[in-house]
Amino acid sequence: LCARMREQYPALPEIVDPTGVARHIEDDLLTLFCDAVIAQNIAGNVGSTQRAMALAAIALDRPELTERYLDWLFEPTGGMIPTILVDLVSRDGPSFEAAPGYSRAPNSLVPVADLLRSYAAYDKQDIYRDYPKLKWVFLSTRAYRCLNEVTPMLGDSGKAQHYGDVTNPIDMLISGY
Repeated sequence: LCARMREQYPALPEIVDPTGVARHIEDDLLTLFCDAVIAQNIAGNVGSTQRAMALAAIALDRPELTERYLDWLFEPTGGMIPTILVDLVSRDGPSFEAAPGYSRAPNSLVPVADLLRSYAAYDKQDIYRDYPKLKWVFLSTRAYRCLNEVTPMLGDSGKAQHYGDVTNPIDMLISGY
């Protein structure tokens, strides 16, 4: 298969064993992805870019590169985790967004916190330990409820003049407790 691919695409490197395949994935997929995120050529909503970067960096598992990529998560012009959790999350848990769904964007940092905590080779940052406002993210849905029953549908969180119930996924809540 590799030989046929090299015939079709002569610029591909010669890969002769599983170690070569792994090296090719690391060099030509994971590092390129991480560098593109740092260069701001790849971006997504709050949490998605940070989670993708954390996953790629941890999968790469090269101390010098992995640390650099994970450090990016906390840079003010990078993943901005401190800015998000300190400046954009209110003391009640929701972010600055008005719509209940969008105001829960910081919830998407919980999987990043779990990933970093599970990767023993990186202990410079611990989102659970270092950012106490994260605990309010787990409790944020209570800030939306009227009479502890329903959530008004604001912004683009549903139909106008309707009510719903904004909840957090159970796996996220388990991470928080």
